[in-house]
Formats: sequence, structure tokens, C-alpha cells
Amino acid sequence: MVSQKLAMLIAPGFLIPALAFAFVTSVSPGPVNVISATSGANFGFSRTVPHVLGATFGFTSLLLGMGFGLQGVMLRASWLHWVLKGVAALFLGYFAFVMIMRRSSTDMTETLPRPPRLTEGFLLQWMNPKAWIVAATGVGTYTMQGPIYTSSVLTLSAIFALVCFPSISIWAAMGHGATKFLVSGNAMRWFNRSMGVLLLGSVIAVLFFG
Repeated sequence: MVSQKLAMLIAPGFLIPALAFAFVTSVSPGPVNVISATSGANFGFSRTVPHVLGATFGFTSLLLGMGFGLQGVMLRASWLHWVLKGVAALFLGYFAFVMIMRRSSTDMTETLPRPPRLTEGFLLQWMNPKAWIVAATGVGTYTMQGPIYTSSVLTLSAIFALVCFPSISIWAAMGHGATKFLVSGNAMRWFNRSMGVLLLGSVIAVLFFG
């Protein structure tokens, strides 16, 4: 029985889509990633690592809480994942529109007084609407009903714990490197728009291919 559960959780039909979902949602634009980029630009990559670690721990704990808090509901209302998916698509679609239409370049480069701490990165995920949407959508779409539900929540949380850190770190590294290349407001605007297009692509994937 245990080996059968393990086989289901490591099967490509579950593992590959879950990894793809974790990467796309972790690396796409959002408040945590924007702060990581801003901190990287102002204080360097290494001083931003505590924030990245805190954000990783914060989202993992949020996902666990969402998964086990919704366990009974998810087992009794199989239609709920469609509702969660629709809400996620609306929220992320709006965020993509804002990124694409933004005219100001100051939103990405607003100076921080100091590098964000580990605890601040942790708490930011619990105050981050994108994180709540992603956690709810992940529980609704990438968990399995029945006896394997708990194991699938733990597996999905482990996947996010492994994927979040490098994904958020990419933004910190981009912020650190952006100071050398994105020296004009026009360049930063096009950077924002390109990230918005990527986010819009992830929304389309959720609606039509998720």
C-alpha cells in the first residue's frame, strides 16, 4: 500500500505538472519577487538571501496550512478546484495587465531602507494575495482525493520548498545585475512588460491546459 502511494506521487503524470506549476508560479512577477529584485539591486545578492529563505519557508507553511485546512472541504466538494482555478486566473490576469500597462519605472527600483529580514520574508508570504491564490489553486488542482490526500499535500509542499528558493533567488540576482544594464526608464518599462507577458502566458496555461 505504501509503495503504491509512493508510485502515484512520483509518477510523471503528477510530478512533472506539479514541478512546472511550482516553477511558473514561484518565478512569475509578484510582491515577494519584486522586493527580492529591489533588494538585490540596492544591497546585493548575498544580503538578500535571508529574505529569500524566509519567503520560501513562509510559502511552504502557507501551503501546508491551506492544504490541511481545506482537507475536509476538498474531499466533499470536488468542484471547488475549478472555482479556485478561476479566481487564480482572474487575479494573475489582472496582475499581468498591470505589469504590461505600467508606465512608471519607479515601482521596481524604489529604495528600501535595509535588506528585508528572514522573518519579514516569511510574514510577507502570509500577507501576499498571490501566495494565497497559488496555495489554494495548488491544493485544488495538484492534490489527490482519498487516502493519498495527506501524502499529496506533503509532496506538493516539498516540491515548492525545493523550487521556491532558486526561483525567488533568480529575481534577487536579476535585480543585482539589472543595475548594470537597465539604466534607462525605457529599458525598465520593457522589462516590466516582458514579465507581464510571461505572467499572462501562465494564466492562459492555467485556464486551458491546467
